[in-house]
Amino acid sequence: MSKASRRITNLAIAGVVSISLSSCVKQLWQETYPGPDGFFSEAIDLIEDTTNNIAILGRTRTTDSNDTLYIAKYNAHGEFLWDYKDAGFIQLHYPNRHLIESDQHNNTFYSGISLQNQVRIGLINPAGEALWTKTIQSQSSGLVSFFDLALTNNQEYLAFTHTNGLEAYNIDGQIQWSFNPWHDANDSTLATTQPFPLGEIAVSEQGYIFLNTGSKVFKLNPQGEQLATITAEQLSLEYIGDIETSHSHLAVMGGEQGFTRIQVLNHDLAIEYGHVLTTENAYGSLAFRDDQHLCYAANDINQSVLISGMLNEHGIVWQNNDLRRLYLKELVNLQVDDKHCLITQVEADDLENIKTYTHYTDNTGSISKSAMLQDFFAAKSLVSKQYLYTIGITGEYDGSITEATLTKQQIQ
Repeated sequence: MSKASRRITNLAIAGVVSISLSSCVKQLWQETYPGPDGFFSEAIDLIEDTTNNIAILGRTRTTDSNDTLYIAKYNAHGEFLWDYKDAGFIQLHYPNRHLIESDQHNNTFYSGISLQNQVRIGLINPAGEALWTKTIQSQSSGLVSFFDLALTNNQEYLAFTHTNGLEAYNIDGQIQWSFNPWHDANDSTLATTQPFPLGEIAVSEQGYIFLNTGSKVFKLNPQGEQLATITAEQLSLEYIGDIETSHSHLAVMGGEQGFTRIQVLNHDLAIEYGHVLTTENAYGSLAFRDDQHLCYAANDINQSVLISGMLNEHGIVWQNNDLRRLYLKELVNLQVDDKHCLITQVEADDLENIKTYTHYTDNTGSISKSAMLQDFFAAKSLVSKQYLYTIGITGEYDGSITEATLTKQQIQ
């Protein structure tokens, strides 16, 4: 968990106001999901379905510290459709992880964790009713026992947990296959001892499944059979923090002896080119804008430097180093459209002045469009054509009162 994420309940946050930094940004609507008696709620992840409805995943808490995981769905106009609650479970915000997914039938696949060392996964139909749920008893702390969710091209539901490894479920909740990546204790320990869990799934257009365990990357076929593997050591890394796939490439970001390194591989897991990003260990994100251009963004561990850029086989296309000294400067997430790298970040000069920015950066490294949310601590953003959805927390600070908030902006 990042330093800023651990601070969320200490933040003083006022009502949200959208301020565009360019004339092409327009706020369309804002909705909140209040907690019990207006006490506490937060939004952690979001996904869009095929009908442009938005599902958000988060948690609520009562004054006597009872937690409930929730999924709330809204249509494209911000109208509330339904919510689903799973008492006793929560989720935590980690970089590059998928906590909720939507399939081609607009079912919602979700995950949760509990303080009783349990992992919950489940599938909810388009009306907000549970089709099935599974509870996995973890061998480690529940807070680090869940890694990632994904959907395969065959519409199987993938869940990667510390206890069961990678499992594929069908629409009825039956296990179709499983893959255990933990060949020794060091493999599973590394995945849970970094600042955030390192396990991650990436599915390629061709249906290959790439599984990051922090110490290795496995390539599996759609039936879960291992085709290839590469270790962090072979990648000149101590650990692997993020992976991202394109049509024919797999990008890897990780740390090695104080450096942060990006390696770009082909789908046979052979290294093609790479780049040393910074001289300090960082956590960050990767996103292919197309098969040849890789966008990247990273914070150093102290959140004093935010680096973003674009890389191809010839080297750096552009790189921006934000060295401003702020109370808080946190990378939220990285996305792409056909012309831009989109970087969402939270900045604060102090606890009373928190802003969320999303910058659209073009091929030259210039910011062509930006949107800003004043007094808004973002957890994630989602670009959908000309629209930008952002989730986070807002509220009146009295020790722990916050509200989960979803905004929609139009970017022209």
